[in-house]
Formats: sequence, structure tokens, C-alpha cells
Amino acid sequence: MARLTGTYAIGLFISAAVIFASAFLAPDLRLIVWAAFDVLWILATIGLGTRPRSYSIGISPTESMVERFDTFTLIVLGEVIVSVVSGMIAASQDLLAIATGVVSLVIGLGFWWIYFDIVGGRRVRQSGRAITAWILAHLPITLAIAAAGPAMVSLAENAVAPAAPGATAWLLAGAVAVVLVAEIVVVLAFVDNQDERLVYRPLLIAMAVAAVVMLGVALVPLPAWALALVLNAILLAIWFVAAGRFMRAGAWPPRGAQAD
Repeated sequence: MARLTGTYAIGLFISAAVIFASAFLAPDLRLIVWAAFDVLWILATIGLGTRPRSYSIGISPTESMVERFDTFTLIVLGEVIVSVVSGMIAASQDLLAIATGVVSLVIGLGFWWIYFDIVGGRRVRQSGRAITAWILAHLPITLAIAAAGPAMVSLAENAVAPAAPGATAWLLAGAVAVVLVAEIVVVLAFVDNQDERLVYRPLLIAMAVAAVVMLGVALVPLPAWALALVLNAILLAIWFVAAGRFMRAGAWPPRGAQAD
């Protein structure tokens, strides 16, 4: 344990030194260094994931660890809601803009329901690969949630336009699709018996289909309010599928719902 802790501490020290040194670089070069740094950390995590002994000694999927990832996701969701509300205040006070912003904001609540009712609060399998997938899958989840915030503000700002800007539609629909796909990976990391697989299989298929549909929705030039309504309807449909499966299996409310 001391050896593993020492190696981890050295890695953190080197990382801190690299980030500090990057402050003196040109902005473009600094971004390249940060990107390379992130890639190296991800590759190192994947490398450890192929060595179960490393995880059995140093990392185990405890309830405390699960709670911290849930809390981090909750913080990101809260920040998105605050930023969207701030953006709506600064935008036009037109009734349609306000209504569009509110409907868009419900997408953020949809992220909340989908995460905590389907994947939140669940203990990952005692497997190096499962733990690696579980940890890394939270990166696209939180990044996509954060990216959806500016898209929601853009919908409110373009509420009176005949169609939402293409970039906004792709950003928001793509963010929802990424969240769904990443949560599929998280589910696969904690499902560990045949009974759970049977419960989750139709739900995972529905989530995968919904992710593809999201991208199709981005291709259609819909008004901002209509785009937000369609995305909300898809998220709500996923939640109903999840609720139906869990109720049928006698597992409602799900454990993750307690994290709300």
C-alpha cells in the first residue's frame, strides 16, 4: 500500500509541476500541453484497468467512492441550471424566449432523473476493467451536461427565429446523445448477474436507439421551443421505460433515486 501511495503521490507532484510550468507558455501551446496531459492521464487509467491487482490494492468501488462521483455529477447539473438561469436573465425578456428557456431547462432536469434513477448510487463490479469504464464514462457525462448549458441559453436567445441555429441543435442533441451512450457504459460496469441483465437489456436498447434519434433530430430545422420539447419527450420516454422495467422487477424506487 505504501508503495502504491508513494507512486500516486509522485504522479500528482509531476502533474502539478507540468500544469504550473504550462502557465508560462503561449496560449495555443498551453492548450496542447493540457490536452496531452489529459490524454496521458486517461491512458494511464486505462493501463491500470488492465491490471486488476493495481485496483485490488489501491482502488475499490466503495459506497463513499460512488457517492463522490454522484455528488460531482450533481454539482455539474447545479452549475448548468444556475448558468442557464443567468443567461435567461441577461437575454430578451420576451415571453416566447422565457418559455423556451424554461422548456430547455427541463432537459437539465431530465439529465438529473436519468442519471440518478438509472445509474446513480450503484456499486460497480470488483473488476479493474469495470472500474476503469465506470470512472472514465463519467468524464463524457459531465462534459456533455456542461456543454448543454450554453446550448440551452442559445435556444432562449433564438426563440423567435424560424429554426434553432444548426450549431446549437447539434450541441444540445449531441450532448444528450453522449450522456445516454456514456450511461450505457456505466450500467454495463455495475450489472453483474443474469437477472440484472434481463432487467436492464430493454432499457439499454432504448437508450441506444434514443441516442441515434437525438442525432436525427439535430438534422431537422425545428424552432427552438420545438427542439427542446422533442428532446424532453425522448428523455421522458427513457425514464418511463426505466420505471416500467424496475417496477416489473420489484426494484422501484431504484437505489440511485436516494441520491436526489
